[in-house]
This record gives sequence, structure tokens and C-alpha cells, in this order.
Amino acid sequence: MRARRVLPFALPDITSYAHLSYFLSVMHTDSDTLKWVYSNFVQLRMSADLFIDYFTPQPENDVIPCLHGSQRIERRTVNHFSPDIIDFIRFQIDNGYYFWTYVNDYYVPETLAYRNHSYTHALMVYGYDDIERVFYISGFFADQRYGTRTIPYELMEKAFAETEFDPNEPAQELVYLIKIHELRKNQTDFRLRWVMDQLEDFLQSKDSSERLGASQINSGIRWVYGMNIYDELRRRIRADLQEGKRLVLDPRPYYIIWEHKKLMNRRLAYMREQGHFQFSDEVRDGYLAAENLALTIRNMKIKFMITSHDKWLRQIDHRLEQLKLLERNLIAAMLEQYCNDANRCP
Repeated sequence: MRARRVLPFALPDITSYAHLSYFLSVMHTDSDTLKWVYSNFVQLRMSADLFIDYFTPQPENDVIPCLHGSQRIERRTVNHFSPDIIDFIRFQIDNGYYFWTYVNDYYVPETLAYRNHSYTHALMVYGYDDIERVFYISGFFADQRYGTRTIPYELMEKAFAETEFDPNEPAQELVYLIKIHELRKNQTDFRLRWVMDQLEDFLQSKDSSERLGASQINSGIRWVYGMNIYDELRRRIRADLQEGKRLVLDPRPYYIIWEHKKLMNRRLAYMREQGHFQFSDEVRDGYLAAENLALTIRNMKIKFMITSHDKWLRQIDHRLEQLKLLERNLIAAMLEQYCNDANRCP
């Protein structure tokens, strides 16, 4: 076993949620796997409690072709066959696997919970150093931003052993070993048609779970999709203003919306650079404007949280209407340009 090994790591386009950022940090290290990344993360959905997420496959639940061979193992299996978690992680890193699991942040330096209170949250290990006796980790730290740090072996051991699990979150009791499959990554294509299908679903606020077919599960969650997200956020804001309640304090929905527009611009640039499709200057300029507008909305949300002035909610309501109209026109133009190119659509 080596004295030190650090696997490739990259900050991904999406840094909103741990369940997305970790495996994307791996996929962003390889140009072939970016074909899959930019083929997905187009459709959005939101639950009744304003939780917004990307409608896309995830390694927690789905098989991603270019990550073929990655593993999901119950913690009790790991503990039974490898009671020394330090050696287990080092062995996996030596074999090219990134180690991702849920731990107790009470023992993770520079997190909000460190030496303060128990808090179960995910982290990913992508390297080790036996001389310094530290692991290289990525996660969400006290500044609430996704980034990298180191953690001493002895603290990692305690963080892993003393994790408190939520019985409603079975994923917390699993260990994920993530690795890019060298053969399958070369068989991964950028799927332009799938991108356009997702855009059409977004425009029509269509329930994209129908595309899951046999793998669809009934989670009991009522989701709204695409454009309807703007309407639902505005409805909640207006209800908040009328009733004098504070139901929309969570800034994450607005962060996700901004991140989504930023990712759309990265996707448009990728498509153009790789020769997959080139949309008009109006579309490219329009999505840059959409990203800036979404950032303005996010910043207004932060100002509201600081001041509690209703004027910020009113401005957010107005700007959300502007963003919806702008994006609706942009997606309609993209679909039209795609269909008109070589008569792709009937």
C-alpha cells in the first residue's frame, strides 16, 4: 500500500446538494463523462415544501453507464468484513474508488456541527496521506459552500462509527464507492434528443416521472415540474405577504434556479464547442440574461432574510414572472431551431 494517493478531483457545475456534487466531482475530471453530465440536469421539479431538485439519474438510486462498476454496500457489511475503516478507505482509494458515505459532522473539522452537536451528513474521501495521517475530503463546511479539506484518521474513524441514522433515510446506512469505468465512458454519447425532450417537458411543466417506466416508484410526493415551479413560488410569496407569515425563508430554491441557468449556459457553450448543436445568438444572449436575472432574485432573497422587508418579496415575485416569460420564450426558440435543423421534427 502506498504512503499517499490523491485521486483526481474537480469542482463541478452543480454544488447545491451533496447527493449531486460528490459524484459530479468525479465525473468532471474526465471529458468523456461530461457527455453524460451535459445530457442531463435539464428538468427541475419541486415538492410542496419548496424542495427543488434536478430530475435526473443519481448513483444513490440509478445505474449511470460511465460509472458502471461503482458499488453500494451496507455499512454493516463493511464493518463485518473490514472493521478497520481507515484501512478500508485506503484500500479503496488505491483501487481507484472514491469513498462516499454519511458521517457525524461533530467530528468533521470546519463544519457547523464540529464539536458542537451531532449532525448526520455526507462527505466524500478522494485521497489519503499516511505521513500526515489525514484523508482528503470534499463536503459542505462552515461557510456552507462545497469545497475540500483534510480530516485526521482518528476523527474520520469516530465520524464514521458514531453516525446517527434517520430511519426514513435508508441511503444513510450505505457506503458508495464511485469509479469511472474506462470502457463504458468511451461508449457514452452526448444525447441531444434527450436534452430537447427534457426542455419540452420543462416548457410544458410535464411530469417527467412518466419517462421512468418500469423503474418508477411511488414516493408519495407531489411534484410540480418546469415552468410551474415559478407559478408555485409566486403563489407562496403572495400568500406569505397576505397572511404575514414567513413560509419562504429557505434560500435554496432560489439558489437552485440560479444554478440551473448557469448550468444551461455551460451546456450551450459545451454543445457549441463540441459541435453538437449551435443555437442562435439570441438564445445564447437570452440565457446569459436569464442567469443574471436569477442571480438578482437570489440576492434579493438574501436581502429579505437579513431585513425582513416585504419590498424584497414583492420584487422577487415580479422578477420571477420576468424570468418565467424570458425562459419560456428561450426554450420555445430552442425547440423551433432544433426542429428546423435538417427537419428533425415531424
